[in-house]
Amino acid sequence: PGCEILCVALSGSADITAGGQSFERVGQRADIWAGPAESVYCGTCPRVTVRAMRDGTEVAVAGGVCAQPFAPFRVTPEEVAMVEVGSAETHSRRRIFHILGQNAAGRAGNLLVSELYSDQGCWSGYPPHKHDTERPQEETDFEEIYHYRFRPETGFGAQFCYEGQANASDATP
Repeated sequence: PGCEILCVALSGSADITAGGQSFERVGQRADIWAGPAESVYCGTCPRVTVRAMRDGTEVAVAGGVCAQPFAPFRVTPEEVAMVEVGSAETHSRRRIFHILGQNAAGRAGNLLVSELYSDQGCWSGYPPHKHDTERPQEETDFEEIYHYRFRPETGFGAQFCYEGQANASDATP
């Protein structure tokens, strides 16, 4: 209660039940590199059940505080919007697959969930930025969390969090 949840099939397939609705065989990817994700927005229902349908199934669970009630729905791979940003020259080229975002306008609260694929040697958060002030068109106030996967598995990732107030002009590349 008081939270909204999205279950994203990273690999394999799962049956997901939320708010009395059953969503069968969610996810068909072998792994996260095999195309857009399939997921279930579980809404704000107090009980969610996820049952793996085969070995190797992984499901990511994302959530956040949400006081307004929302009903569950399925997000198919066809509903996942992709945008390409950055450039090879700035080492920032990446593709962002918005699993839950504008496609859920009016059907979900504030949760934004994406999969981001950076080119080799590129930054995923360039230019440096922050999300601790609500200034529409320039900056939005929200928590940003990353879960890293690599191909090849020898890659690495880092997320930096700063406490206190900072000016956007303080950020350096």
